[in-house]
Formats: sequence, structure tokens, C-alpha cells
Amino acid sequence: MQEIELKCQIPAANLAALRADLQTVGQSPGASLTQQRLQARYFDTPSRHLAHARAALRLRREGDVWVQTLKALSTTPGATHLHRLEHNAEVIDAADGGVPALHLARHLHTPAGEALAAALGVTLEAFEIHAKAGETLGLAQTFETDIHRTQATVMHQGACIELALDEGEVRASGRVLTLCELEMELRSGSVAALIDLAQHWAQAHGLWLDVRSKAERGERLARGEALPVAHPISRPVLPPDGPTPAALRQAVAGVLNPLLALGSVVADPTLTAQLTPEHLRHWHRGLGLLHQALAQAAEPALVGGSGSGPAGLSAAWAESLMLLLAPLDAAGPQDAALWARAARSGRTQQLMLALLGWVASGRD
Repeated sequence: MQEIELKCQIPAANLAALRADLQTVGQSPGASLTQQRLQARYFDTPSRHLAHARAALRLRREGDVWVQTLKALSTTPGATHLHRLEHNAEVIDAADGGVPALHLARHLHTPAGEALAAALGVTLEAFEIHAKAGETLGLAQTFETDIHRTQATVMHQGACIELALDEGEVRASGRVLTLCELEMELRSGSVAALIDLAQHWAQAHGLWLDVRSKAERGERLARGEALPVAHPISRPVLPPDGPTPAALRQAVAGVLNPLLALGSVVADPTLTAQLTPEHLRHWHRGLGLLHQALAQAAEPALVGGSGSGPAGLSAAWAESLMLLLAPLDAAGPQDAALWARAARSGRTQQLMLALLGWVASGRD
């Protein structure tokens, strides 16, 4: 199956108000509210095959039930951080009541299982042989999480959406990382409804997008690394005679995906003091490349005064990016706090959510 989900970080000063709002919406007519403890163990090889492939394999105790879950990147061209492959398999408890064993065969003949084989560097045929033999191909536990989840399931614009407040810890190699984040998962309905609800909660509680998964953050904790290496963002290529709607969305996604990953790091207030000039420079350049792509694509709308470019692209998005870039153009890397505030700002969050929704609208 394909998971469609957004994740946001919560300012500490706004957490109490968010908790109260979640309780309110969860108790509204047609909604539901649940609380659950989630204890997970994540697995990878000594060479970190899954981390390099941005995949995650875990065994998680969800109340009284164990579930083995595999997550991997979507293989669809133009996919964004909204979409991930996911496969869940309920697990029979271990005979001694402890943690059940990891079995790769639970993911055989699924798209996520194919992604796992690719990440491990084995053919599907070899993967099936090893999995059926009960072999784990070098996978071992690398870290664990202990989360208290408060979840409200609500209807919004005809869509069923789960709002999950996760509070807890990641533990690895004697280190502990505190987690507090809001996940919004689309269970049914349109991506547009999910984006609209996310924009509402982001504005109401000062949330900022974070595309780093628990697996990614746990992996860095296990290695004792706080920051990922900053990589340059590639320039999108738009045909001079005008791209098709699909090509335009794919080009924007090609900039948006690494920009959101880097922006998640820049926005994190716990990492501000560790940000390097390369992190800030590449994020700044990525914003500029995104502005150029949007401005070029929206030029007919600006000239014609319609306000809407090809495939529903809004001319206002390029203008919003220009306003975001203006103060950063004169800022130096020594003022990392200014960059972090810009990354977390309401303008940035509303724009990035709108662009995620627009790119995804070609996939609905």
C-alpha cells in the first residue's frame, strides 16, 4: 500500500494548546479519539543498507499487538515526501511473551518487499529464498522508540484523516532524543483536503514541516551524528517551449524534495548552533531555483493577469518566494537563527504545503 502522510514539529510553547485542540476535534461528532503506547525496534545492516535507501524496517508493539512494518520511498516519478510505500504485517507473539522474531518473509510479493530486496542489494529470487529460510541478511536492531500517541480521526472536506500526536523518545547507543511531533495521515479522500487541514493546523499552532522520519533521526542518533551532509540542489530543466503539466510537476518536485529535507534541518531549533555555511547556502540556492522554476512557468499568468499558470500553478507562489528570499539575500551564515526563523515561518510553511498539494494533485 501507499502511505500519504505529513509530519510537523511543534513549538514547545504551543504544545498545550495543540493537545487541547486535538482532544476537542477528537470528541466532535463523527470523530474518534484514542491513546496508545507504541514501542518499536528498528533494524538495519552493519553497512546501513536501509538507511542509505531511506527505507525503514521495524517491529512495533501497538498496545497488545505486535506489527512488523516496512517503509520505503515511492518509486513513482515526481513523487514527493507525501508518498511512501508501506506494508504492515501483524505478528504472532513470541512464545515467551517477549519480542517476536523478525521475519522478512512477511513482506514477500509486495512492492515494499521489492524495495527491501533492492535496498539490501539482492535479487527478488535470492531475497525470497533467504526470507523463506528465516534468514535476516545481516539485519539487526539499531535503535528503539517509545512513544505515547494521542490520535484523533476526523472528517475534513469529505476525507478521513488521522491526526496523531507522538510524544516520547528515541534511544540508541546510550543516547536519547526527545520526540514531539504531529503526524497527519490521509486514510481516504483527496490530498487537497489533507493539505487544507495541515495548513489550518500549521497556522493555528506555528507548526513546521519535517520530512525526517523517526528511522532517519534514530539512525543519526545511533551514529552520534546530529546533522546530515548538505548537498547542492540540482537545477530543474524546463523545456523552452513550455513543459507539459506532468513534466512541470516533476521538475518542481525535483527541487521541492531536497529543499524540504534541507529545510527540516535548518528549521530545527535544536540544530541551529550546529548549522554550517553549506547547509544555509544550499537551502538558499534551492529556494532560488524553486523561485526561478515557478516564475518561468507562471510567466504567462503574470503577463495575462489571470493569476493562474499552467496546470493550476499559482502566480502568487513565485511572488511569495521572492518575499521569503529578500531578507536572506543579505544575511550571512553567522546569523543562523535568522535562517532558522525563516524556515519555520508561517509564509514558508503555507507555501511548501501548497506546493506539495499542487504536485500531488497530478497524482490524485
